[in-house]
Amino acid sequence: ILFGVKWLLNGPTAMTFLEMYHNLMPSSIAGITNDKIMQNARYQIELSTSDYKLVNQNPSNVAIAAMVQSVKKITSAPELTLSRPKLMKTIENLTGVSGYSASIRQISKIMERCDRMPIIQSRRHIDATMSQTIKRHGTSKLHGSHSSSPRGISN
Repeated sequence: ILFGVKWLLNGPTAMTFLEMYHNLMPSSIAGITNDKIMQNARYQIELSTSDYKLVNQNPSNVAIAAMVQSVKKITSAPELTLSRPKLMKTIENLTGVSGYSASIRQISKIMERCDRMPIIQSRRHIDATMSQTIKRHGTSKLHGSHSSSPRGISN
């Protein structure tokens, strides 16, 4: 089989693990829906792709940390704070990993930084960089047969 696919294999991603956990979780825990937790966790994973430090982490741990971050965010409202221990225990029972373990806490800290990083500000920085490049090199450098990247291989 491996020769048939020419060894073109990919391991499961954090999103793959998250979907698996989503299918195994009860539909509601302590009055909070599984879908709400997973939607926030997906967002956490998407944001975390901007930090290279998470490349070396196990995708299953990234998914667990995303669920932990989601639970923290959802239960930050005073009326939902008491739901947090039950949600965290459900995640631990489901995954076999404590949301309070050192590895999950380390990933969670990275995710918190990613969550605080303003996406709009990053986009503005990219736009400003492109504008500066166009001013310096002219538009002909960025169009035509060349790459649209200011530092593309063909430049």
